[in-house]
Amino acid sequence: MKWPVKLLVALIALGLAGLFGAVIFGTSPPPAELTSISTPFKSVDFSDVPALKTLAVKHGSPVAYRQYGTGEKGAVIAIHGSSGQSVSLHPLAKALAAGGFAVYVPDIRGHGATGIRGDVDFLHQPDMDLMVLMLKVREEQRGKPLTLMGFSLGGGFLIRFVGAHSNLQPDNLVLLAPALGPDAPTMRGQDSGRWAAAHVPRFVGLTILNYLGFTSLNGLETIRFAVPPNSEKHQTAAYSYRLHASLLPLRYKASLEKIKAPLHVLSGEKDELFNPELMRAALAGTNPKLTLTIASGVDHVGLTLDPAALAAIVAKTGTTP
Repeated sequence: MKWPVKLLVALIALGLAGLFGAVIFGTSPPPAELTSISTPFKSVDFSDVPALKTLAVKHGSPVAYRQYGTGEKGAVIAIHGSSGQSVSLHPLAKALAAGGFAVYVPDIRGHGATGIRGDVDFLHQPDMDLMVLMLKVREEQRGKPLTLMGFSLGGGFLIRFVGAHSNLQPDNLVLLAPALGPDAPTMRGQDSGRWAAAHVPRFVGLTILNYLGFTSLNGLETIRFAVPPNSEKHQTAAYSYRLHASLLPLRYKASLEKIKAPLHVLSGEKDELFNPELMRAALAGTNPKLTLTIASGVDHVGLTLDPAALAAIVAKTGTTP
C-alpha cells in the first residue's frame, strides 16, 4: 500500500475514532435542580384534573391526553414543555376552557403515560402522534377553528412540525416562550441557572452517524434536565437522541418562514431561560404573520400560571394579527 493511501486510511480511521469517541464520551454533567421551574407547581390545585384518555395509533402504543371544555369558540391542542406531561398545563387548559375552547392536552410520546419515558420508537414519531390527534380533533370539533399551542420545547416542536408539514397547517398557532433551538441567540446567561445539560458532542456525532445511515446508537441519552430528585412520577429527567432530535427545532427561521397560519408568540418579561428582547430580535422578519407579546412581570413557568398572562393567552387564541 503506497503512503498516500496509507495516510488516507489513517485519517479515516482517526476521524471515525474521534466520531465514536464523541458519541461514547461526549456528555455533560447533570444540572442541579432549577427551583424556579419546579417550585411554582407546588401551589397549583390539581384536584380537578380530568382523567387521562387514550388515542389508538397504528404506529405505536396509544397516545394519552386530557380533554377540557366544549369549544364554542374553537379547539386547542396544547403541547407541554420539556420533561413535563399534560398535567403541567392544567391551569392553562382550564383558562382556555373557561374562555370557550375545547382543549386537548397530550402527553408527548416519551412523557407521562405515552410510550416509554425519555424515548420514542423511531425518529419523528411524535409528529405522527400529533397528526392523528389533529385528525381526531378536526372530526370532533367539525367546522371550528383549530389552534396549536406549545410551551417552551413544546413551542419549538410546533415550529418544526408546522414548518415541515405544509398540508397540516392549523388555523392559528400560539407559541409560549418557545425554545427556538441551537441556532437562536435567546438563552439567558448560565448565571441565572441551567435547565438543560445537552450532550452536544454526542448529539452532533449521532447526527453525523444518522446521516451516514448508522442508527443503532440512537437510544443513547443526549440531554438531561434540572428536575427535582425523586420526581420520576411526574417528570422525564432525560431524553434519548431519538426523542431529542424529534422535538428540537434545528433551523427555526427556515421553519417559521414556511408557516402559513397566524402566529402569536408570548414571552415572560422575567423569563429566566429565554431573554424576551433577544427573542424579539431572533424572530424579527421571520414571518409577516407573526406577533410578539411580552407578558409583564412573569418568568418562564409563570407564563402558564399567572392569571394576567393566562388572560393574555386566551385573548390571543383564535385571533388573527
